[in-house]
Amino acid sequence: MQFYSSKETLGVLALQLSACCPDSGERVPLVLFLPDLLLSNNYGFYPWFAEALAKDWGAMVVRLSPLLREEARGGGGAEDPEGYSLGRETVAVLHFIRALLQGEGACVGEWDRESLILVGHGKGCALGLHLDRRLRVEGLTAPKAMILMNPPGSLLRGQREEPPLVARDDGSTMALGKLWVEDLEALAELSPLEELVGTTSTPLLVVVGEEGTRFPVAEAERLFSHAGRDKDSFLVLEKTGHTFSTKHPFEGPSPELKRLLASLGRFVQGGVPRTM
Repeated sequence: MQFYSSKETLGVLALQLSACCPDSGERVPLVLFLPDLLLSNNYGFYPWFAEALAKDWGAMVVRLSPLLREEARGGGGAEDPEGYSLGRETVAVLHFIRALLQGEGACVGEWDRESLILVGHGKGCALGLHLDRRLRVEGLTAPKAMILMNPPGSLLRGQREEPPLVARDDGSTMALGKLWVEDLEALAELSPLEELVGTTSTPLLVVVGEEGTRFPVAEAERLFSHAGRDKDSFLVLEKTGHTFSTKHPFEGPSPELKRLLASLGRFVQGGVPRTM
């Protein structure tokens, strides 16, 4: 297995890139893993999950997470979320994909430039849906499949009144700023998640933990009700929640996380049961 890590300034936002790829010597599919809101590439189950996907699918798996001002500079001290928004993160990820298509980047030689799969967790699901739309509008490589793990049912979810406090890897919390809310309001008006789900031609799998409280099953079901095509699937994982019964710091894969991995493989190959 080959591993890459770098900080990339892409458009208006800096991203931390973490990639793993099998030592096959061949060009392989690209899986973009999009983390939950402002969590790092190394949060909890993310590194284990990415490497497992790379091994099982014979793919290059790239995790991309936004770096806030102090992180991008390499400094410490108070972080500043002022310049972060979902729209800016979407633009930054698009810059990354364009660079790969143009033959730029440390891991460019691994991707076959044809097979792209989007995998989002939490907020990363909203990013994946907007990214899918932008890739198709701009005529870039269209995703072969999109997997939404514990997605939000809508963008705003009461955030007009109170921008969220975001939990970071170290257990601290941070309030998002005015730009975050204004950007969500604009995105929700122009391209609500329900409309993106209902109009994409990308095969879609929505996976939700039965015991999740952050984004409950009923919320995911309402979002998925706008899809309903034969190529789309909805899966409830029983007796687990938002992080699939794993902890941060990571203590190893849970049985529920292994069930998730198996279900994603079945979807990519064709067909998953509704509950597991």
